[in-house]
Amino acid sequence: MGYISRSYSDDCGEYYHKKGGCKKDHHEKKDECPNKGGREVVDFDFSNQAGSASLTALVGTTTPEQIIGELDFHKACSGDLVWLSGSSEVSVTLAGLLDSVTFRIRKVKKHQNTPLQSAAIYTRTLSIPVAVAGLSTFFVPIDFVDVLSHNDDGVSYILTVSSTAVVAITGTVANTTFTGTEYR
Repeated sequence: MGYISRSYSDDCGEYYHKKGGCKKDHHEKKDECPNKGGREVVDFDFSNQAGSASLTALVGTTTPEQIIGELDFHKACSGDLVWLSGSSEVSVTLAGLLDSVTFRIRKVKKHQNTPLQSAAIYTRTLSIPVAVAGLSTFFVPIDFVDVLSHNDDGVSYILTVSSTAVVAITGTVANTTFTGTEYR
């Protein structure tokens, strides 16, 4: 992938000892090196949804994507890991069957003016079970790790939602929390 994952290797201490991470040369065993193998948090961002997003789809249509969360990372370096996580509450008034609700995380590069046209790096499509007319509520967890490349200088992530209906439905997406932690 073009990066060194020092935090997941058994020979992590050996890497630092041989590459100069350990300034001490008076010991022979890698276990005597200070533990410098783990990644460190360099940035954190979060987004809490204000209000709710309405999902209203007519028969056989898909609602446009709506942005429900946004994160910005300005200290991006090649090889950094960004752990994206969150959760959302979806409430649907069923008059029949809603085909699906789709959550996407899109990676927006610096100076990109159309975030909804940026690359989708994570997609989670959930089918909604058939239910009797009434209100159905469920929670959606979101987890993804992105590896930054050399051209990710200043990167943002947006969380979007859309739905597809077999019959006309009305729903809302609320209480969405979207967080990101950057590790180097």
